[in-house]
Amino acid sequence: MPDPINAGQLQQFTCAVNWMRQNIPQYTQMVSPLLAVIDAAAKIAGGRKTKQLSRVHLAAVGWNQEHVDALTAIRQALCDMVPLAHPDASKEVCLYCDASQDFWGAICTGVDQSDLSKPLSQQNHTPLAFLSGKFTPAQSRWPTIEKEAFAIVESAKRLEYLLLRP
Repeated sequence: MPDPINAGQLQQFTCAVNWMRQNIPQYTQMVSPLLAVIDAAAKIAGGRKTKQLSRVHLAAVGWNQEHVDALTAIRQALCDMVPLAHPDASKEVCLYCDASQDFWGAICTGVDQSDLSKPLSQQNHTPLAFLSGKFTPAQSRWPTIEKEAFAIVESAKRLEYLLLRP
């Protein structure tokens, strides 16, 4: 894919990459600088339609090396995507969640029953799903414990189909 020249092309890139977000760990954190550029361009363009955004050149909205690095990191993440396994009823499902100041993330894995007695670093986990998100401005003011709880609850809601099984 060629580098985007205007905000419309950048929006198309982020929309295309969004389709693979469940295979990319820390997706939201990687794409966040690019979405900020699209937000700034939408204010100038007066809307979020691709045709409107195509009139705004990236240089006009502060495109810099940070954004080039984010674009490169996302492209590399697409090349390094983690293949997801299909749920296996014989495996135990594990959910690991974490939150930082601005973002939250989770990974859902399957692990053989025989591996559960081993230390975590020696267990053979197969990834089932990756989730990530950015806290809203109001959520980013929450205490750390609430951010951590949000990551757990949101992950459990979104991955209910993996977690609740016979």
